[in-house]
Amino acid sequence: MKNSTGMDEHLKVLFKTFRSAYLVNFSDASIVPIALNDDVASFVFPDYDQSRDYRERGLLFSKKFIAAVDRDEFMDNMTLQNIKKNLLSGAGFSYRFQSINLRNKIEDLEATAQLYDENSFVLAFRPVKRRVDNIEASVFRVIYETLGGGIFSIDLSSDGKVVRCLWSAAFRKLLGYSSEEEFSNEVRTFLHCIYIEDRLPFIRELKSSFKKRNSVVDFKFRAFMKNGSVRWFRIAGTTTFSAEGKSEHFFASMVNIELEVADKGEIARIHDEQAKDFSILGSISAIYNSMHLVDLEDDFVIEYSSNEFIRRFVKYNDNASAQMKEVMCHTIEEDSLPGVLEFTDLKTLSRRMRGKNYISHDMVAKHSGWLRAAFILVEKNAAGEPVKVLFTTQKIQEEKEKERALILQSNTDELTRFLNRHAFVEDTEEYNEYLRNKMGLAVIMMDLNGLKQVNDTYGHEAGDKYIKAAADCMKDSFGSYGHLYRIGGDEFCAVIFSPNDIFEDIKKDFEERLFEKKIDKGIKVTVSCGYVRQSEYPEFMFNQLLQVADERMYKAKADYYSKSGTDRRGLQDAFDVLRDSYISIYKINMTDDTYSVISKTSEDSEMSGSHEGFFRKFDRCVEVGDVHPDDAEEYLARTKPDYLKSYFKSKNTIYCHYYRRKINGSYKRAMMEIVPAKEYSQDNQVCFLFVKDIE
Repeated sequence: MKNSTGMDEHLKVLFKTFRSAYLVNFSDASIVPIALNDDVASFVFPDYDQSRDYRERGLLFSKKFIAAVDRDEFMDNMTLQNIKKNLLSGAGFSYRFQSINLRNKIEDLEATAQLYDENSFVLAFRPVKRRVDNIEASVFRVIYETLGGGIFSIDLSSDGKVVRCLWSAAFRKLLGYSSEEEFSNEVRTFLHCIYIEDRLPFIRELKSSFKKRNSVVDFKFRAFMKNGSVRWFRIAGTTTFSAEGKSEHFFASMVNIELEVADKGEIARIHDEQAKDFSILGSISAIYNSMHLVDLEDDFVIEYSSNEFIRRFVKYNDNASAQMKEVMCHTIEEDSLPGVLEFTDLKTLSRRMRGKNYISHDMVAKHSGWLRAAFILVEKNAAGEPVKVLFTTQKIQEEKEKERALILQSNTDELTRFLNRHAFVEDTEEYNEYLRNKMGLAVIMMDLNGLKQVNDTYGHEAGDKYIKAAADCMKDSFGSYGHLYRIGGDEFCAVIFSPNDIFEDIKKDFEERLFEKKIDKGIKVTVSCGYVRQSEYPEFMFNQLLQVADERMYKAKADYYSKSGTDRRGLQDAFDVLRDSYISIYKINMTDDTYSVISKTSEDSEMSGSHEGFFRKFDRCVEVGDVHPDDAEEYLARTKPDYLKSYFKSKNTIYCHYYRRKINGSYKRAMMEIVPAKEYSQDNQVCFLFVKDIE
């Protein structure tokens, strides 16, 4: 942007070609000067950029500069009604007359008019017989084409912000558009057409013009046509100000200058480069929900890609900081908003991005769910602070759903699909909050009766069915009232919210479901339960209620085993006594020659050493003298791999071998017994090996 005293020579000639140019409004008969380039025009408009009454200015001009005999004809031809009639009929308007200048010399002038929009037109005066050199002729052609085909105006507020803009039909046509539906009367519509590298300089020029009186915008730039091709254009315009010095109106014209820019080969090269650049940019922007360039120095934003939901809340007249806050406040869910406003605060962004190329923040949007917002460094100053950044938002709803699924999976028991112990511990504080708010919470601790016996007798597949059957009853009775957790192998907890008057009905429903529940082979499903309600202990926290429920569950379990005649603790005691009667007990796999120790005493060196295979242990106990020399040959023969494998393949169920072995320093009679395990098969020969002193 340049003021009138600092124009380049080309621009000076451009404005000298016309004596003056004005924007005239049909509705209120106002006239605003666009350019005044001689003393006559300056006399008529001494205050240059103030709006005046069209007829008043016309009378002033005719009285001073039109001969008396021609004055009536001039006023008749130059009436608003006559000009409007000609322009609306499509005939155009041109009127030649003689004028007397301030030096009392007669000269021929031509007044021409072109429609700007339905309410206004551009009126320009030029000398008819003026001789111009080649440069002036070229400029005259450009300005004439511009006035005839690319006029636009921007109405401004007193502080220089855009209130309204109007693109003429001819202006749209230059870019390949034919209607307002295709090319709306908004600043951003035009900015999106301007080639990215030219947008920032153009916006700076435009904003500067809005603030400086008597300044002129003269800007060459590249723009995208509707068909995607790129063309060179030139805009020339100026801003008018009120008597108080407030900006009111920016008026400009645009012309295609493709033929004036370099040679055809250079233009083709530029077009190819632009096509590649925008192909890349288009691919990148397609990844994002929105993408904007933010200039932190000049505090403005340029949209590369966005959506209509966001655009509804963009106030393009505001600076970047205000626009960012406005959009976030309207588009982001309230719970996410405080963190989002902190992240998108452009006043602190330079400090936060110092030494970084990228920062991001996840947020929840009202229209599209989860988004990831990011600032990406584009340009930084000498101090290393970012001055231009890309602000992008990317949809991550699918990613968040997968993340939530993984979290749910990590908090979910695979067999029952109940929440697991990890989730139970995490939810404790939340339940304390419910208790503080007196929300009628109840805790039910549950333990499956006889699960170990089912596993030992019928196998783990039956045990899983037993667990699943019990869990189904819990889900059907308690599931709609709260949360269910599997916190151990056979231990469950339900945390429910229910009024006291229906709590007993819920308990009864669960007991009735259990009463009828059976799995394969008629195995009945039973569960011991401990119930406690908040109303019983209103001051208790969750862990205290949990302890009460746990104690009641264990009492119920003891009562169950007492009534059923089963002493679980007695079974364990019996196993302990039986185990202690053996010198050693091992679980062995003859197929892959491995073993594990279940129990052994200090007298057992037979299977000592952890890096040898199972069958090598038999040889070793002979070598160290644990087997009596007279029994060694038979012992080795009957513990060879082929012998033992063949023995069990012959459908034998138990193998016994008697021999003398060293016990407490002397040889005593001992029995080695090998019994197939439940998972034994011909392809997986898993057995238990027992060694016992039988003297």
